[in-house]
Amino acid sequence: MTVLFCLPVLGNIVLSGTGGNNYGDISRWKNYCPGKIQNQYWANSTQEWKDSEPKSYQYNEQGEVVFEQGTFSAPIRYTYDEAGRMVEKVVLWPNDAGGYDNISKTVYTYDEKIPSCNTSQITYNWADNNWVQYSGWKLDIRRNDDGTVNYLGYISISESQEKLRDYYDIAYTDGKASKITHYEWKHSVLTPTDSFEQIVWKTTDGQFLNLWNEKTLYQGTNQILSASYHTMRDVPVVGTLTATYSDNANDFEYIIVARDTTLTSMKYIQLDNYGSFREEASTRNDFFGNTFNDKEYTWTRIFRYDQFGLMLEQTFVEHCEGEITSQKYQQGIVSYDETSGFPLEYVMQEKYNFIDWQNSIRKLYSDYPKSEVGIDDISDDSTVFPIVYYTLDGIRTETPTKGFYIKRQGMNTSKVIIR
Repeated sequence: MTVLFCLPVLGNIVLSGTGGNNYGDISRWKNYCPGKIQNQYWANSTQEWKDSEPKSYQYNEQGEVVFEQGTFSAPIRYTYDEAGRMVEKVVLWPNDAGGYDNISKTVYTYDEKIPSCNTSQITYNWADNNWVQYSGWKLDIRRNDDGTVNYLGYISISESQEKLRDYYDIAYTDGKASKITHYEWKHSVLTPTDSFEQIVWKTTDGQFLNLWNEKTLYQGTNQILSASYHTMRDVPVVGTLTATYSDNANDFEYIIVARDTTLTSMKYIQLDNYGSFREEASTRNDFFGNTFNDKEYTWTRIFRYDQFGLMLEQTFVEHCEGEITSQKYQQGIVSYDETSGFPLEYVMQEKYNFIDWQNSIRKLYSDYPKSEVGIDDISDDSTVFPIVYYTLDGIRTETPTKGFYIKRQGMNTSKVIIR
């Protein structure tokens, strides 16, 4: 079960409810807190559901998962800071004395300026009564005097060894990023591979904290209008990027044209407030480092979720020169309680290429401590959870004065200004 979650940061806008998975988004569990989930899998040989591992969960007063217990797998303890951010995940194992011994732990840190941005995840193993660093990653974020980001590096960690995997260098003109250059390893040397230059912004705050996700440049508080695009890969190319936006802040469409041909394009449409979206893209970049390919690849992705983060639809269809080369479909079927509206049963089915739909997994939810709360209350957290304010440094305050704060109410998190 995937229990790690990070609220994506688009500029300085925190998007709560930006998708989930076929197990549900743990960041939304605080709205219904399932005490037990019975996991099942589909046995093709006997054409029936079979039990795998049931899991039970304990929660704190904020509705955050603090303890996960399975029948076969190791128990897990979660710790959060005052801002509700996960800071530690400890994997345990029962001992003969009735307690637990440490196995491993993962520690999470966050950016001081943008508190919702996860800046490191480092795993340690317990050995000889000490925590020994094992693996993970961290971001190297450097800023100008005005707080804007001018360098963003990704460092991978293996045991005691740290290695810079790649980085972005960001140059500014008149307080705005005018050039963003990506460096990767090539022939044992960090070499520039791509860059945006002469950037014109619709809006920007200079908080570039996840440039590995290209949507960062088109959503939230950083939105490119136009730029020249340069690639220094096997076949150097210079192109022009243009982007357009709709009234929905998260919808965008961009196109990069080079040699009078569309090099790459993407259209993104947000479908609801639960993180559902539709994405249509095309490229002439292939997967072997060649920048300009004679063939055009296009694909469509659709992800739909319910209010609990459960996946309802996942579609991926790829074409090459108009011919379907790959297609994958998943659908989630959810049964909800008529009184509370909480999920009782979740079934995921899959369909690959031209094969018929097949059952995959099933989850049965029970032991709801908040079963008296109805579905209408979930969509309006004010009926269940109080408003809590935090400073931009993540410190909880009971008496906010004038200025900027992080406002948290149930699963909803936003940046606000108090005047």
